[in-house]
Amino acid sequence: MRRLLAFGLAALALAGCHRAVRVERLSAPVEAHAEVSFHSDAPRWWDFGDGSPRVEGQQVTHRFAGRGHRVVRAYDGARVTDQVELDVGPRLALHAVPREVVLAAVAPAFDALGPALDFGERLVGASAAGRGLDAVPAVAFALEQGAGGASAIDPAGGAGLFAVNGLEGLVSFAAVLDEGRAISELGPYLRKEGWEALPDSSPPRWTRGPQALVALVDRGVLFVFVSDEGPVPLPSLKAVLTSPDLGLATEPGLLDELTALKGDGPWLFTRSAEPAGPWRHLVLRATPARDTLVLEGRVAAPAPLWTPSAGPRLTLLDHAPGGPIAVLAADVDPARLLMLSLGGPKSPSRAKLEAPLSQRGVNLEAALAALTGTLQAVAWLDAEAFFRGVLENGGRPEPRFSFQLEAGARAAAPLAVWLDSALEGQGGRYTLRAGGHAIDLILTDASLRVEAGAPPHDREPVDLPRFLTERYPFSFAPGHASLYLDVAQVRRDLETPVRLEGVDPRKVIAAQALSVTFLDQLTTLERVMIDVAPDPAGAVVHAVVEARTRSTR
Repeated sequence: MRRLLAFGLAALALAGCHRAVRVERLSAPVEAHAEVSFHSDAPRWWDFGDGSPRVEGQQVTHRFAGRGHRVVRAYDGARVTDQVELDVGPRLALHAVPREVVLAAVAPAFDALGPALDFGERLVGASAAGRGLDAVPAVAFALEQGAGGASAIDPAGGAGLFAVNGLEGLVSFAAVLDEGRAISELGPYLRKEGWEALPDSSPPRWTRGPQALVALVDRGVLFVFVSDEGPVPLPSLKAVLTSPDLGLATEPGLLDELTALKGDGPWLFTRSAEPAGPWRHLVLRATPARDTLVLEGRVAAPAPLWTPSAGPRLTLLDHAPGGPIAVLAADVDPARLLMLSLGGPKSPSRAKLEAPLSQRGVNLEAALAALTGTLQAVAWLDAEAFFRGVLENGGRPEPRFSFQLEAGARAAAPLAVWLDSALEGQGGRYTLRAGGHAIDLILTDASLRVEAGAPPHDREPVDLPRFLTERYPFSFAPGHASLYLDVAQVRRDLETPVRLEGVDPRKVIAAQALSVTFLDQLTTLERVMIDVAPDPAGAVVHAVVEARTRSTR
């Protein structure tokens, strides 16, 4: 009996030396091709469950090449000591975009491309949309492969395009499930599109007239670079495309900004040309629907993009004739606006503007300081002048507008120096001609008014800021910069019966039909509203693009 008890105690002691398997389940998916760390309490042999060779070590790293469920095990001899279960997802499109880009347009998932492309095709037509896709072969190839069913394209991955300083061309990309198959299937597609393969080239290179193309795969993404002129700088291109794992995600603030923007649609990123300038980058997310595209975004800056002016409120838009085709209101300090558009005092663009003014004795800073920063403008289509021009120019349409603009002023003298140096006039009134329009400028101590043509005299006055704010609540608020364009009003003006003195009515009707048909063939765009509002982190951007429903015509 004592022997049996001793044997049992020894067995229990021996069993205690073999601890239970440590099991871990990662709740968040691991990104394909990203480096993942594993560790144990002592050196082990690690099996990553994906067919790759085992690796020895106490702490090891691994990159999973494909998506799916994985069970990683650590072995001490034949005994499993550690087990980690995880899911591997696609490489994020954000991480495929290099940190150095100056422009990028990205669909986080392939499914997000369809609605945006459909809306774009509705706006510009199938032919123009096709030419746009021709410039981004990886995206066009992915769309064709996806439409054909099973392919090397990863439907859960993203796609997009980007441009980088130093590379004279555009890079398009798409996530793939099988890198070798993607390169193999890309060849027939490129040949169909008129590209010719260069023999024995690695990576594959192609030409089409003066254009050059190179295709590369890296960490589950197909990249296609197209240069319109000259050979492809292959070493530089490889260095850009094999950038660190996180890519553009390392841009300060960008992840938080994308998270805060609504939806999961495509997004656009552009970087300031001046690293030390007043703003760093702009990011916009698009939410397309059948007839509307909503854009929401941010301008990232170290401080508010501008501060509202302290000038008196303008009233030009409060009682303007209805039916305008464009309305603008801004409340931006002029010196700040100049810096945002042309850079600081020593920037080349600003120097190019200031040099000829200085030769004429104009002090640009003094002239800008004479303006309050408040600005309002409104424009109408002059249908009678437009159709008369069409008939006199052999059917060639040329825009004809009437418009009014008012800018608040603090003092007239500095502005008068500028105007006197460039225009003829006296007593604060000046006239110039541009684009077939006679333009009058009236300068007072309170404002600078610009007028061309006569506003419609047969339309009821409308409080335009109130009217537009009811439709677009984010717009035309104090301190904002808001722009409204109404192509639908252009179409209505073109369709409204017009009588031209001395002109055969049948010719006018024919000109109207021609003009409306031309506009309909050009675009289905109806209205655009863009609003930018400063906030402590830069500015908030809202935009709405509306398209005409096809069934209406």
